[in-house]
Amino acid sequence: MTSQQASELQQAILRAQRDGITILARGTRKSDGARVWGVTSKSTHDHRLHQVVEVGGRLLCDCPSRVICKHRGLVHQDLVAQASRKPAPVAHDEQWSNWMHGGEW
Repeated sequence: MTSQQASELQQAILRAQRDGITILARGTRKSDGARVWGVTSKSTHDHRLHQVVEVGGRLLCDCPSRVICKHRGLVHQDLVAQASRKPAPVAHDEQWSNWMHGGEW
């Protein structure tokens, strides 16, 4: 990520927080298995959700923004938070294997 993209992303996250934008839905698209989020919108008053989709490691949004939008920024922030909460992988070592097969610890 370039410094300009990082700056745009940070600005998008700040706009989302300022405007009270939230993720209301999470799911998987049946046609291709892509992850999908439904994100609220400040600009539409008909309770419309913007659709953010992860395609090829990139987040795409259906809003008309020409820069990193607050919807993508919020989803990115959520993904980073989820990744930080994942437990670290447990190393499979000889002692653990011995204990699992009835040996002493």
